[in-house]
Amino acid sequence: MPTRDYQLFVGGEFVDGTASRRFASVNPATGAEVASFVDGTVADLEAAVAAARRAFDAGPWPSMPVAERAQRLGRVLEILGGRVPELSAIEYQDNGATIRQATSFMVPGALGFAMGIADLATKFSFTSGQPVTTGPVPGGPFGSTTISYEPLGVVGAITPWNGPLILAMWKVWPALLAGNTVVLKPSELAPSTAMELARAFAEADIPPGVLNVVTGGGTVGEALVSSDHVDMVTFTGGTATGQRIAQLASGNLKRLTLELGGKSPALVLDDVDIESAVDGVIWSTLFLSGQMCTCASRVLVNARVHDEFVERFAARADKLVVGPTDDFATDLGPVVSAAARDRIEGYVQLGTEEGAVAVLPGGRPSGLENGFYVKPTVFVGATPRMRISREEIFGPVVSILKVADDAEAVQVANDTQFGLAASVWCNDRRRALDVAGRVRAGTVWINDHNMLSPQTPFGGMKMSGSGRENGESGFKAYLEEKVVYLDLTPSKNEHLWALVAP
Repeated sequence: MPTRDYQLFVGGEFVDGTASRRFASVNPATGAEVASFVDGTVADLEAAVAAARRAFDAGPWPSMPVAERAQRLGRVLEILGGRVPELSAIEYQDNGATIRQATSFMVPGALGFAMGIADLATKFSFTSGQPVTTGPVPGGPFGSTTISYEPLGVVGAITPWNGPLILAMWKVWPALLAGNTVVLKPSELAPSTAMELARAFAEADIPPGVLNVVTGGGTVGEALVSSDHVDMVTFTGGTATGQRIAQLASGNLKRLTLELGGKSPALVLDDVDIESAVDGVIWSTLFLSGQMCTCASRVLVNARVHDEFVERFAARADKLVVGPTDDFATDLGPVVSAAARDRIEGYVQLGTEEGAVAVLPGGRPSGLENGFYVKPTVFVGATPRMRISREEIFGPVVSILKVADDAEAVQVANDTQFGLAASVWCNDRRRALDVAGRVRAGTVWINDHNMLSPQTPFGGMKMSGSGRENGESGFKAYLEEKVVYLDLTPSKNEHLWALVAP
């Protein structure tokens, strides 16, 4: 397949920008370059922000009814929907997902999320309905108050490489449906589908400047976050980067939604159906080779079922096929880069040095030397204090910890700086709900994991972020709540300000 060459998308046009440098996206399965991108500059970013600012301040987009915005964005989805096989191939060549994951979840799921968010937005009431009559308070005025919701302005969206299209939809769609304009900065590891999204916007004849896409590295991202002309930043990525964004965004006190790291636990209780739990936890821990912030990299298993669970889990994980991303027989593809592979292998060595035992030792598979492949590693005998139990590895490395009872399971689950997601595996619904209620995480699944919906909010506690995406609360994050008060007081003598008027 020939290398794809992309430009920047600014003000409704594809442009080369001011940069003389380009960078490549590398297929993690082969190590070969698959696409070339403009290595954007601060000047390129500023041009994109200016285009978004014009489109918001003077363009028709913010004043359109939400139904019209949804209709126009629906045309974008029609264009993308006609290209699902092609977009799926682009996605897995960029980030190392398998063809099964890309074609069954990552691309169709992105379109489905966008449609779900559009449905939510068109049903959302942008006004409070009937004005609220206020007063009189003692000595106070009498009036009518209306509450409404208005778009914020320019939204900067920074997306990661592990779900390039679906996470772009999580941010771009609610922002635009709310009436904002957007500057999208995708991860430099997997920017291709963001540029294909821009192509669909150009083809759909969306007003210029409504969506702008600038590729590049951290310099571009920092310029976006720092800009006084950007009203909100929404980011998905690592906790350290989120902390840096919070510092840079303080200049104009812009609104932030930060979905950050996780060390998500799966709590396996002693009354569980072990066979079902093993299959479910395998899904929860090793989807996308463990490269999701919600992946359950800590499995906390009740001592009564621990040994049987470990035996079945290791045997099941050992049967997973690690192979090329374009093979439908592949269960696990490569990790995203050589640097990621080296970091993961470093954690595997560290786990052994800390005293954990690798019942499934991982390693690099033979015959796949050109890609960035790592086989699953399963540790037992890990303790909550070990680094492999506390730090986000972001790879196919699972630590199984033995716990005595539900209380210890909850205590260990909460003994972390993160609080993004968790799951509870238990046949007794009342018991499972009780345990779930005591786990400090933004999302807790029962007998499932990684189940997300455009109708339900998603986000983390503690160092896993702030704010929510999706659901009504996620949509409202892109809106300002505005109060308009109409004075109905019959006489100025009845006003509080009459006390100080000359």
